[in-house]
Amino acid sequence: MEHKVPTNARLVVCSHGYTLCYAGKPHGDYSGIVMFIRDHYHPQIIFSDDNERYMVVQISYEGESIWLVGVNASNVLRERQVLWEALDSLIRNGKPSLFMGDFHVCCDVGQSTSRHFVMDEPEAEEWAQF
Repeated sequence: MEHKVPTNARLVVCSHGYTLCYAGKPHGDYSGIVMFIRDHYHPQIIFSDDNERYMVVQISYEGESIWLVGVNASNVLRERQVLWEALDSLIRNGKPSLFMGDFHVCCDVGQSTSRHFVMDEPEAEEWAQF
C-alpha cells in the first residue's frame, strides 16, 4: 500500500494537550473523519484516502506503536466494497490496529431506525467474514 497524506489530511495542535487529526473538506457539507489524541502519544497521519473514507493515524507510547483507523463509509454498496478491500489490506499488513467509525451498515433490521442501511444477506455474510 502506498503511504501518502493528501492535502485534505491535517494535524492541528489544540489546547489542553490534544492534537486534532482530521481528513475532510474544510468548508461545506463535512463528511470526513476527526480524532482528538493526547499529544504524548505523538500522533502522525500515515494515510488518508482521497475520498475521506478512512484515515490511518499512528500513535506511539513507550516504544510501541499502533494504528488508529477512522472510518466514514459510504452508504453506497459498491463504494463500501472498495473500502472493505482497502481495510482488508491494512489488516493483512500485520500492524496492530484499532478500527473505529461509522461503517454505515447493520446486519439486522433491529439495529437500525432506517431500513436504508440494513444489508442484504450476501453483504451481511461478507461483513461477518470481514
